[in-house]
Amino acid sequence: MQSAVKGIVWRFFSSCITVAVVLVAFGDSVRVEQALALGGAEAVLKFLVYFAYERVWLLLRKVQVPAWPP
Repeated sequence: MQSAVKGIVWRFFSSCITVAVVLVAFGDSVRVEQALALGGAEAVLKFLVYFAYERVWLLLRKVQVPAWPP
């Protein structure tokens, strides 16, 4: 449970950093709503990519890998 809470809190802070970077980098050419939308999209996308990454590792654990060197 602690790991899940830490992960959620980390995603929140990292998304806040993304929003701040977008606002600083693009200045007046971006609205706060757009930066927040980008931060939200970034959080969802990274969650989905991580979920897929974990699934691939679970599949790879089931595959027999020959010992190296033979």
